[in-house]
Amino acid sequence: MKFSEEQRKAIASDQPFLFLQACAGSGKTRVIVERVKRHLLENVNQDHILCITFTRKASVEMDERLKHRIKNVYTFHQFCLNMLKENSSYPYEIIDPNDLAYSPNQLLQIANYKNSLYRTNKPNSYHEYQKYLNENKLKDFDDLLIDYLKSNIFNQFQYILIDEFQDTNLLQYEIIKKLKNKHTHIFAVGDPNQSIYRFRGSNYQIIQQFIKDFQANTLTLSTNYRSNQNIIHSVNHLIFHNPKRDNLKMIPYHKRGEKVESFSFHNRVDECLYIVSLCKTLIQDKHHQTIAVLYRNHERAFHLKQYLYQLDDYRLIIDETIHFLTIHQSKGLEFDIVIMIGLEQGELPSLVENQMLELEEERRLCFVGMTRAKKKLILTHIKTDDSKKTYTPSVFLNESRVKTHHHPSIK
Repeated sequence: MKFSEEQRKAIASDQPFLFLQACAGSGKTRVIVERVKRHLLENVNQDHILCITFTRKASVEMDERLKHRIKNVYTFHQFCLNMLKENSSYPYEIIDPNDLAYSPNQLLQIANYKNSLYRTNKPNSYHEYQKYLNENKLKDFDDLLIDYLKSNIFNQFQYILIDEFQDTNLLQYEIIKKLKNKHTHIFAVGDPNQSIYRFRGSNYQIIQQFIKDFQANTLTLSTNYRSNQNIIHSVNHLIFHNPKRDNLKMIPYHKRGEKVESFSFHNRVDECLYIVSLCKTLIQDKHHQTIAVLYRNHERAFHLKQYLYQLDDYRLIIDETIHFLTIHQSKGLEFDIVIMIGLEQGELPSLVENQMLELEEERRLCFVGMTRAKKKLILTHIKTDDSKKTYTPSVFLNESRVKTHHHPSIK
C-alpha cells in the first residue's frame, strides 16, 4: 500500500497536538486509520485510543475501515452518553427533539443556544422546551455534551483522533479541552473549505483556536485523488474568492479528463428534458457509473424528480442508479458523474444568505458539491420559472471560470 510523502508525514508524526488540513479527496480517513494501526503496533492499549466523528454514519464507516480493531469510535454525542452511563447513574431518556411539537427553526435556535454555551440570544421557546424536558426526565443531544462537560469524569484516553474538525462548535471544542491531560495526544483533521454548518453553530475558526490553545503543529494533505484535473482547476478558482485563510490549493492527481460543463436553459421544462435525456444515456452506458443530482434545496429538484419518475421504463433503474441529494447530504460522498442544478443567484448562493460571511459559506457549499465529482461535472441554471420570474446565473459560475453554453429549447 503506497502513501504520498504528505500522507507518510501525517501518519508518522509524533507531535502531541497536530492539525492536519486535508483537502477534499486527499485520503484523510485512510490517514486516520493508518495512525490508529500504528498506535496498536506500538502496543498502545486499544482502550486508550478514541476516534471521534461527526455523524453516526461516519462512525460506522470508520469502525468498518478499522476492521473493529478498537471499540471507542463515537460521535461526540455517543461518546458523552457512554461516559456518563459508565461513570455515573444517568437516569434520563434521550429524546430526539424532532419528536416534540416544535418547528425545525425553533429547535435549531434552541440547539444553537446550547452549543454556543448560552452565548447567542435566548430563543423565546427555550424555557417552555426545557421545562418539558426536566419534568419528564428527558435529555436532548446537546444536553449530553453539557452534562459531560459539567461532570467530574476525566480523560482516560492517550490518543484522540478527531475527523471533520471544521464542523466543530464551541460546546464540542470545550469537550476537547476537557479531554486534555499531560499524557494526551490529539490529532485533528479537517478542511476549512468544507465548513458548511455555520447555521448549526459550527465555526471553522475553532481550528485556529485549537492551534493556538494547544500550540499544535500543522501538516497538509494537498493532493486530490478523486476528481479530474479540470474539476480541480474550477474549484480552486472558485474557493480562492474566499479570504486567504481558507485556501489550500488542491493539486490534482488525475490527468485532465472531461471539461466542466455549464448549461443555461430557458426554463425548468427544458432543463428537465435535457437531464432526463442525459440520464437515459448514462444509465444505458455499460460502465455502471455512479450518478448524483445535487441541489441547494429540495424544492429546486421537485420538477426534475417528477419528470424522472414519470418514466416507467426507467423508474427502477433510476431509483437504484441516480442519487438525489442536497449538497449538505452529499458531503463525504463521491460519484463518477455529478449534475448540480440551480446555479442561479438566489438559489446558490441563497437569496437569504447574502451577507459577506454567509456568501463565504455558500461558496464553500458550492465547493463541496463540485468536489463530489470524479470524472464528469455538469452545472445547470434556468432563465425563468413557471411564474415568469427571471433569474441571473450564479456568481459562482464566473468565479469558477466555467464557460456556459445556452441550451436550445427542446420541442
